[in-house]
Amino acid sequence: MRASLLHFLFGRSAAAVVALCLLLILVRALSGADYGFYITLLSLLEVVQIASSFGLILAAQRYIPELRAADRNAALRAIVAKLLALRAVTLAVVLLACFFASDYIAGFFGVAAQPQIILIYLFIIFFEGLARYIEVCQDSLLRQKSSQLAVLLRTSMRLLLLAAMYFSSDDGVVALVHWLWIDLTASVAGCAYGAASLVRFVSRLPQAADETSKSEGKRIFSYVAPAFLAQLLYTSWGPDSVKLVAARLVGATQVAAFGFAAAFSAMLQRYLPTFLLMNLIRPLFVAARNREDYQQRLAFMAGLIFKLNAFALAPIGAVLIVTNRPLTDLLTGGKLPEAGSYLVFFVIVLLLQSLRGVVSLLSQALELGRASLIGAAAGTLGLGAGALLTPVVGLAALCLGLVLSEALFVACQIVAMRGRGVRFPFDAGGMARIVLVACVASLAAAFAVSAATALPPAGEVLVGACVCVVVYLALCRLWRPFQPGERELINGILKRNVFCW
Repeated sequence: MRASLLHFLFGRSAAAVVALCLLLILVRALSGADYGFYITLLSLLEVVQIASSFGLILAAQRYIPELRAADRNAALRAIVAKLLALRAVTLAVVLLACFFASDYIAGFFGVAAQPQIILIYLFIIFFEGLARYIEVCQDSLLRQKSSQLAVLLRTSMRLLLLAAMYFSSDDGVVALVHWLWIDLTASVAGCAYGAASLVRFVSRLPQAADETSKSEGKRIFSYVAPAFLAQLLYTSWGPDSVKLVAARLVGATQVAAFGFAAAFSAMLQRYLPTFLLMNLIRPLFVAARNREDYQQRLAFMAGLIFKLNAFALAPIGAVLIVTNRPLTDLLTGGKLPEAGSYLVFFVIVLLLQSLRGVVSLLSQALELGRASLIGAAAGTLGLGAGALLTPVVGLAALCLGLVLSEALFVACQIVAMRGRGVRFPFDAGGMARIVLVACVASLAAAFAVSAATALPPAGEVLVGACVCVVVYLALCRLWRPFQPGERELINGILKRNVFCW
């Protein structure tokens, strides 16, 4: 477990650096119109990933860890082979339908003159989707080293090839079609590596002599079917669908700033405790469900993880409130100044998404597929309201609609979990201390930035971030938002008594 955690954290840290460099070069290399359209394509990729999965992602996340923990290796090999084959088929069928509708898709987003772009991207969706599904299987087996190497391989190839093309061009502009060929090459390479690694691992697992075959198709279907419908509904009002709706309502060029802020927040999201450790702790939630005291254990784990997310997000939000404009100028080279306000908004969304991530872990462990479906259905109200108000208010309406959707989903899930005897432990006192400390840190950072006159954007960001983080950590050390039992558990995992907040 400790080795898996170290591999996971090292791989994610390396991938974070590479992904940030890739984002910074990409926003400069593509023209404003091309970048806005590419953001739309990325959203299409995410939507198709879920729509074409037909519950296969959920099945891998929930039942591969269970079979591995029980040492049912023959059944494990069989389900991995079936799931991979089915995932390739579902991707191919959905993308074939998209191919025949490619002219309509291009026209829908106002790029009817670029059908070649859509065609290339369909191949990217296939290989990237298969690569990501292989990573889901690897993560469910706690194969963090192989999973993170596959991510790092794809991201590094994209960065190196794009950087070579960008710095060798005369005008510093890369055509969108050339970038897509780079993207496709990296996806194919990552998919090939991941598949070879997974097949090699499962083929070497020993089979128990007394292992019996037991079909659990009915149980799997009873959870996966409603949970998949919930996934579809969530995707229909999630951030990627918001970007697609925004591209349709206001145009791909205008959505570039919103899309950049969403991409930056998505990168931050991956390194929040809920999402950073999601693939590592999901099997632990599934295993905890089999304990006699699972109700108390699951609630304690969920509450601690959410508070860690709030603890990590609060200083980020405080820094962005003070330095969002210079940070945006620094990251985009001044191309998207209006993205700063969206960065602040997405901190609120990230907090709600982290809460949704935690309650989704609980829901999956408890096999509450129908509750997820009800919550996702309720969440569609937010996007609907936002879409109706966008022509009047602008993109701000879609932003508020996204917040409302996340809140409705979480509320429905928490109510359903109470029916299973699991109450989400919301530490109001600890959360209030985190918010108060963040506000004080933000005021201190604002004063420091205003006092240091004539600073370049990088200087403003550096001064604001340093003051904010130091004040935040010092005051949290004084006021202790975490309870003694929570600190002891974190220090026990770290093997060092360093977590003192």
